[in-house]
Amino acid sequence: TFDGETPVAGFLIKFEAVAKYYGWNDQQRFNHLVWALKGKAEELLSDQGSDRFKSWSELVAHLRKRFGVEHQVVAHQLDLKNCRAANGESIPALVNRVRWLMALAYPGRVKAGPGIYQAVAIDRFLAALHDPELVMRVREKEPATLDEAWRAAIKLETITQMYRAEVAKISQSQGN
Repeated sequence: TFDGETPVAGFLIKFEAVAKYYGWNDQQRFNHLVWALKGKAEELLSDQGSDRFKSWSELVAHLRKRFGVEHQVVAHQLDLKNCRAANGESIPALVNRVRWLMALAYPGRVKAGPGIYQAVAIDRFLAALHDPELVMRVREKEPATLDEAWRAAIKLETITQMYRAEVAKISQSQGN
């Protein structure tokens, strides 16, 4: 089902894969798509009138227009700018959130290699971290991609945690 709370592109990719698997024609696609709409997406049908959509492709075009990320880019860019790690959020979870926001904020540029897209992704990831020392140490590594940045962050965070645990153990043994 599609409720309009997530970008429509991913839903449509899955829907089309199912339609191809079952060999649905355009009328069957249309019927199954209408049935799959819930919540805000279902409201599109009542807003436009039940007879408004004559074909599968027309309904998809309206779904893309209303729920596609292309029309929400500025809002997603703001979400990305304000992204901060939640309490207890792991670095892998944070980087996945940054990736998702990057895909929404800059649609069509997800597969870009090193360059401005990667620079923005790295900057937003590092800005989302709460540990300024970790951020500085990752920047010193000069990562060229978001993957390099988060791998460096994981490695450095692990080393720091191991070091702190060792120091605590030594302090505890000296105090006894």
